[in-house]
Amino acid sequence: PLTEGLYGIVVSEEKEVIAEVVQPQALRHLKNISEPSSILYYPILRRGEVLGIIAAHRNSSAPFSEKDALSIKRGARFLDEMEIFAARQRKLEYLRIRWEKTEFGIREMLKEKDPTDMAGAIVRTVADILPLKQAFIVIQSSLYNYGSLVTHGFPPPDLETIEPNTWVYWLFTHNEDFVFLSREVVKDTKMSILFSKEKFSEDKIVLLQKLKSGEHTLGIAGMIGSNKEPFSEEDKAAAQLFLKESSALLELSLLNISLQELAVKDALTTLYNKRYFIERFRQEFLRSQRTNEPVCLMMIDIDHFKNINDTHGHPTGDAVLKEVALRIKTNVREMDIVSRYGGEEFVVILPSCKLQDAFDIGERIRKEVASKPVSVNKVDIPVTISAGISSYPESSSSEKQLLQSADEALLYQAKKGGRNRVALAKKK
Repeated sequence: PLTEGLYGIVVSEEKEVIAEVVQPQALRHLKNISEPSSILYYPILRRGEVLGIIAAHRNSSAPFSEKDALSIKRGARFLDEMEIFAARQRKLEYLRIRWEKTEFGIREMLKEKDPTDMAGAIVRTVADILPLKQAFIVIQSSLYNYGSLVTHGFPPPDLETIEPNTWVYWLFTHNEDFVFLSREVVKDTKMSILFSKEKFSEDKIVLLQKLKSGEHTLGIAGMIGSNKEPFSEEDKAAAQLFLKESSALLELSLLNISLQELAVKDALTTLYNKRYFIERFRQEFLRSQRTNEPVCLMMIDIDHFKNINDTHGHPTGDAVLKEVALRIKTNVREMDIVSRYGGEEFVVILPSCKLQDAFDIGERIRKEVASKPVSVNKVDIPVTISAGISSYPESSSSEKQLLQSADEALLYQAKKGGRNRVALAKKK
């Protein structure tokens, strides 16, 4: 050990030790020494720290000269420079590997179009370039009306919103862009990182980084490591740089999704628009023909909607449209496609649905709409709907006839029959 005997003197005083005659008992660290020896010990120093010792021994009859000492000194400097060079080479190799992993991660991100899939590529890359145990990305963007959660190293929790009294919530609601939580901070605050029932290790350390576009926060990346293998300053800087670049790509993905939705969604009700309905209607009709599964079509119209507009004004009429759209949407099956067909008219595609089952859904919608008035600016407005339903192949034999028979059931049976009712197209 470098702390004992003559070695200890070199380490503690950080200078060479030269002696012409040293007895064997003082050199117990050397084997098979029975005669007195001449020694020259020289420390290998860097920034005041002894990294090692060059130890030279020879017979005491030929002690080391000043020339010998100078050669040993040069040797020590050479070894130090070689170690510095090797350390730099190791660092360059580490950075090269990290850059390759980062570059690969960016290429993987560019393959993805969905923001959640892109977040998955980000979190996998972060886990690859940093010493992590777990990682996650929360996307929560009010600007793009998008939210999702991707995890690495633990199953994703069932979260509808970000839980208060967590560090993720804290970062979302503060002006900080980046926070490092040491093991002591995590223990002292007793605050969860992501959710209340998380089971991260007791010795965890945490990096949280906002994913930002300008001043708008798109989400938060969380990196959870261990106190036994702490993050270096280079790790933190690398994470910040990669996530900053990733944020730009993530925003492009969110923007793309937003533009796609604008192309197929009705701006007022957020239901699908007529253009999208026409495309999906054809797809579902062809699928029904191919699989021999029935498909139903439901046309819905708000009763006396013109009177609502004339009496209360168009802004109130818009509020009624939005509320009726919501009640329709919440009373159909998850697989059903609800669209705004135009004006006060809506249309619902019901795949794999028999006529009687479609009627039951229509009745559920009708009762829900009529059950309570729509309240706008403290004014309660009674609202009812009428609906017509047709089915392929029960009441129609073609795509055109399916649409026409639903419309006729609405107009000639439900409307003329007194409104606030659901009518079925006549069977073939």
